[in-house]
Amino acid sequence: METRRFPFTAARLQAVPTPDNGAVQVYDEVTPGLAMRVTKAGAKTFVLFRRIHGRAVRMKLGSFGSMSIPDARKAAQQIAGKAAAGVDVVAERAAARARGRTVGDAFSAWLAFARHRKRSWADDKRLWELWIEGKPAHSIAISGDKTEGRLSRKSFPSFARRPVGEVTPGEIENIVRAIGETRARTGNKLRALLSTIWNHAIRRGDATTNPVRFVERFPEHSRERFLQELELVAFLRAVAEEPPTWRDYFLLGLLTGQRRENLSRMRWDEIDLATSCWHIPASKSKSKRATTIPLTDLAAGLLRRRREEITGEWVFPSYIGSKDGCVREPRKPWQRVLRRAGIANLRLHDLRRSVGSWLGASGTNSYTIARALGHRSVRSGEPYVRLAPDPIREAMHAIQQSRPALGAAVGLTSAGSPRPAGKAKFPRAGRKDAA
Repeated sequence: METRRFPFTAARLQAVPTPDNGAVQVYDEVTPGLAMRVTKAGAKTFVLFRRIHGRAVRMKLGSFGSMSIPDARKAAQQIAGKAAAGVDVVAERAAARARGRTVGDAFSAWLAFARHRKRSWADDKRLWELWIEGKPAHSIAISGDKTEGRLSRKSFPSFARRPVGEVTPGEIENIVRAIGETRARTGNKLRALLSTIWNHAIRRGDATTNPVRFVERFPEHSRERFLQELELVAFLRAVAEEPPTWRDYFLLGLLTGQRRENLSRMRWDEIDLATSCWHIPASKSKSKRATTIPLTDLAAGLLRRRREEITGEWVFPSYIGSKDGCVREPRKPWQRVLRRAGIANLRLHDLRRSVGSWLGASGTNSYTIARALGHRSVRSGEPYVRLAPDPIREAMHAIQQSRPALGAAVGLTSAGSPRPAGKAKFPRAGRKDAA
């Protein structure tokens, strides 16, 4: 970057050439730190360079032409005087900008940034529209009952019009609490989104503090609902009555335990029927790593049948004008299945949890369960493992049966039958069967 230093005059500043690349800065010999910056687009701007709190800071004063040289020198001297007096001029200017920017403006700026960096930006946009702007959305199916499928909700459109620098932690806490008292997970998601918006505003210089950091999260309890054995037959019968696309979609979800998004966007070039494997690319994987899912004989057989019946790139193509060409929203078919089967409070994601739970109940170790579900770590798969009582009872019985002293203390044999009346007889300490 080229630099020059001379006493500023209108003629000399007008004569500064436009650079081919980067920017040119010329400095005023009269006022320390005052400079004019010229970009390759031809924009000429007065700026002030100062070292504040040990770091170099560049502050824009105004455009050359709309601001005179005397006014630029005066503004630079005023800022330098405040800085010498200990005033945090950077924070002061950020607060002034924040007063003119609303929370809605901050969200729009963050969304433009997130579109190219975050896969789930669309989910965050829907969260904002639903709970802040109050835009109408489709009813959410949480059971087979139509009335339960329509969620009453609150929205806070006036909050989006608040100046981003004037929002208090109390205002955010009121919003998060109003939602989180009935939907803890949604309240926490909105809190996380607001915190991200404020952090981005701070990086842009539109805010100085993040009020969300003073708002506590709601305690969450992992969902334990999965498809019970007694419900399985009714569920499969209901699925069998669906059109072939949705029938196979729901069946494959139960046969693979994979996420809805991956099922919807499954392509034939990801399926290797020779080795019975499904290769999910990193661009579609939640873990951001390529994942290989082994297919069972039933899953592979279902896919072979579909391959003979349909053409195109998608395993589950859409024939009603989907933008992507594949099925996207199984809400209505899912509601039909639940009503037909007479099953309540079952979500599509619960099929994934069902697979993990069935694996856990069969004695499969956590590592294998995590790999089967496509998780990166064993811990990520633990919420899906919901053991039925019988396997737990059998395991507990096994450890108690190997320790006769426990039965003696309770007054029962290891098999659970009463001991003869009299004083309990414990095994001797040195014997093999002692506890």
